Amino acid sequence: MALLKTKIIERGEQVTYWRWIQQNRSDINKDCHYVLGGWKDKAERDTYPHQPRIQQSFNFNGEEYPFSIEALSEDGKNDCCIAYEKVKESKLDEEKNETNFFADAEDC
Repeated sequence: MALLKTKIIERGEQVTYWRWIQQNRSDINKDCHYVLGGWKDKAERDTYPHQPRIQQSFNFNGEEYPFSIEALSEDGKNDCCIAYEKVKESKLDEEKNETNFFADAEDC
């Protein structure tokens, strides 16, 4: 699984394909750190899996920790799927504007 969402990065390059490249999770402490890597497309990711053009970090802990026993026991869901869902959660500012870049990302 991956996410599709286009972003123009500093060098003017287009990044569209996003996939987890790092995952550190502690169920005991209810704390996790995940890193998404961004590539031009899936073909680039397949060719250069360890060389994303950009990385985006996410930390989930305490109340935001998404890895409950119930969530992990749902059919077809693993920790990566749950983390993608968490990254896509809507976050609105005071004026009700979406502030989460990945909120409308497509599953791939």
